[in-house]
Amino acid sequence: AEGCQTLSATLGRLTALAQLDLSNNKLGDHGGVLSTALAALCQVTSLNLSACGLEAAGGITVASALKNMTKVTSLDLSSNMLRLKGAQTVASSLVHMQLLASLNLRDNKMGFEGYTAITQSLGQHPHLKDFWLEKFCLEGHSNVVTCVVWSPDGTKLASAS
Repeated sequence: AEGCQTLSATLGRLTALAQLDLSNNKLGDHGGVLSTALAALCQVTSLNLSACGLEAAGGITVASALKNMTKVTSLDLSSNMLRLKGAQTVASSLVHMQLLASLNLRDNKMGFEGYTAITQSLGQHPHLKDFWLEKFCLEGHSNVVTCVVWSPDGTKLASAS
């Protein structure tokens, strides 16, 4: 937690930062400590928080910061454990990110309802070109979706499993 607080304080002073890659740092549910700092980074266009050990609570706090990060074009939250609640909160934040062109949410165990929340929120993203849900297990279903691609109007373009 102390390391996250130090990082948060440092990020709070870097308001002109355009790219932030914190991948493979074990933030866990301390991601909330970073929420205020992330929200202040309104110039960030690329945010990578993959494999940070974010679970539902950490995902929720990060998602609240994403609402202010309207210039993000690339977001990677892969290989975390967002689960349903984290996915629903991220989905509500995606509405504010109209410039989003690349979204990676693979390996988050968000289940069918989380998957649905995310895909429904993406229907109004005119710039979205890349969307990953690789190795996405639909809990309670026997199939594994390896890749799903959606058009900006919400139409499924391709999938493979």
